[in-house]
Amino acid sequence: MVYKTVYQALLSSRSLTQSAVAEKTSINRGQFNAWLKSGRNISDEKVALIIATVLELAKAAPDSESTQNALDVLRQDPIYQRFYVNNFPASPVVGGHRCYVMRQAETNLEHALQQQPLDVAILGGPQMGKTSLLNWLVHHPGRRHQVLRLDFRQTPPPDPLAALAQLASKRSAPGQSASLQDWAAFPDWARRHLLVTKKPTTLLLDHLESLPDAALQALQDGLHHFINQRRDEPILDQINLILAYDEAHPTMQASRNHASGLMRDLSTVALLPFNADQVAQLLQAILGLHPGPELDEAIQDALVHFAGHPLLTHHWAHLVSEQTGNMDFAQARADMAAAMQDRLFLPYLAHLDDKVKAALHAAPDNPPPDDLPATLNLTLYREQILWLSDSGLFVANDSLSPSSVQFATRWIQDQLLTALRTPS
Repeated sequence: MVYKTVYQALLSSRSLTQSAVAEKTSINRGQFNAWLKSGRNISDEKVALIIATVLELAKAAPDSESTQNALDVLRQDPIYQRFYVNNFPASPVVGGHRCYVMRQAETNLEHALQQQPLDVAILGGPQMGKTSLLNWLVHHPGRRHQVLRLDFRQTPPPDPLAALAQLASKRSAPGQSASLQDWAAFPDWARRHLLVTKKPTTLLLDHLESLPDAALQALQDGLHHFINQRRDEPILDQINLILAYDEAHPTMQASRNHASGLMRDLSTVALLPFNADQVAQLLQAILGLHPGPELDEAIQDALVHFAGHPLLTHHWAHLVSEQTGNMDFAQARADMAAAMQDRLFLPYLAHLDDKVKAALHAAPDNPPPDDLPATLNLTLYREQILWLSDSGLFVANDSLSPSSVQFATRWIQDQLLTALRTPS
């Protein structure tokens, strides 16, 4: 358990302190202390940040052997490796950043913001920018409401009722309980704990697909009941709901019929892959290219390689930018396959399930286009399917069968198989 290893490092250290880590990571001290005891209610991104901060602070002074052993374990932690060593997947982009590319989704959401109450579902596949869009909303200059945000992409995901109660308790008067026992009590609870100022309150609920089936269905029922309750209590119109999830995820598909009532209540904002103009905007921001043949060739490369996938296009563009520091742009483009092997595909393959890795290694040199099952020739389990599709390198439809998984593009297929078969 990573939280126990962090706690061991802090406990045995002569120089590391809980307060220093909490301050440097901007994590609430109470929340950090609670995580050190239970490992709950902190996202993987923040867990990786905690580990990186502990490792950075530990450089300031030599420490005990026990602390050094704990630090060695933290350096190998999969969450830290994913976010700080392999840099994959990348962290969400904050709106206003030079690399943030506006899509039709932002325009649609801006129009929706004019309504009160606001009930929206933000839909998009893995790594398509749902969390970045929520970041954009939180920092939107026209926002006139206060925001409460829950991200269920944690290990394990938090219980929604307990997480809402914890959020509300920070806004309640001293000694006032904000406990929430069941969804039937949510409308009354929301009136008492979310409408504590004159501003409207917006609940942002991210990565709903990460919830267990029972918790997801209870949440869907509860929010549907809440929206119906609004018709009798107009004061509840001051509470907005924005949900973000991957609608093709098997968990969401399994609850599709159950959630039909809530889905009818929500307007939808869909995140689509980048088009050529949006790829151009990103490449101009990262690479500093001006309109002309070089930019046109880079756009074509990015679209062929990644089919407009935001995360993978970002990653590729940053690697090109690093390469162009030492060579001209044409040479940097030519060397990108090798750079992607080292920085993206090999680190990704290192975390693959051994059975999947072995099946890929034994795949034919020229498998049928986009046919992962024929390439693998093995049965994929639910967790393997979800892990593969979550990377952006593979796509899965709404079933749990192995035939639901395909390579995202033929170029990715070729590069992954080449990386796997290249001697280390």
